[in-house]
Parts: sequence; structure tokens; C-alpha cells
Amino acid sequence: MLRFILLRMIWMLPFLVAVSFLSFVLIQLPPGDYVTTYIATLAASRSPDLPAFLQSYAGYDHPPLYFLFERLWTPFAGTSEFALRFPSAAAGLMAVAGMYAVGRQLGGRGLAVLAALLGAAAPVWVFFGQESRGYAFMLLGCVAALWLCLRAARSDAPTSAWL
Repeated sequence: MLRFILLRMIWMLPFLVAVSFLSFVLIQLPPGDYVTTYIATLAASRSPDLPAFLQSYAGYDHPPLYFLFERLWTPFAGTSEFALRFPSAAAGLMAVAGMYAVGRQLGGRGLAVLAALLGAAAPVWVFFGQESRGYAFMLLGCVAALWLCLRAARSDAPTSAWL
């Protein structure tokens, strides 16, 4: 048993270095910085001609659904920095809870806690939760899709036969 644990620890170190390197590379990929992100989100939420704004700004790298959501959100929450970042932070927290559910599906409570902790500590997840963009919602959608696929694969229902 001790040999098994030591072997896993030895394999964990290069894997941890590779995942950390990949995480830091991914953090640098999203276009723009905080100021331009905040200004664009604020402009989308206050634009009188939203279709023209979406046509000129939103594209493949900025899907318009998040800007439409922000337009509905800002009359209730305001346009402060906290108000514009809160939906992304909430989506990030829900993604961590979703990782707990995925871990629970795969291996029980211990794996679920580990998966949730790794998700909460991942630099990319923290970055996505801080940005006032739709990245955290994309992350939440991916985690939800993974959970649904795992649930369907373990089900004996005829609707899961397509997997």
C-alpha cells in the first residue's frame, strides 16, 4: 500500500506542474484587460441601441447572451463594480458546486470534496469568476453538461440509450 501511495505522489508532481503551467497559459488567453472588460459590460448594459451595440461589439469571442443578461440585471442591481461582477462570481460558485456533484457521481463524498476544492482553487476558475464576462457561465455550462452525461450514462432509462 505504501508503494502505491508513493508511486501516486511521484506521478502527481509532474502532473501538477503541467496543470499549473496550462492554467497560467489559459489565464492569458482571454482578450482585453479588466478596464476594457468593465467598460464594455457597462456600455452594453446602458446602450440605448442594444442591437447596434451587439452587432458592432459582440462576436465569436464575446457571445451576446451575456450582454443581454447584463442589460436585464443592471436595472435591479445597479452598475457598480460589485453588481457587474456578481453574476460571474455566482456562476463560478455554482460551477464549484457542480464539480462536487460530478465527483459524487464518480466516486463518492471524498472525491466530490476533492473535485470541488480543486475547482475552487484553480486559477482559471477564479479568474473567470472575477471577470465581468460570460466565461464563468460557459464554465458552469460545461460542468452541468458533464454531470448530465454522467447521470445519463449511469441510468437504465431508455432515454439514455443515445450515449
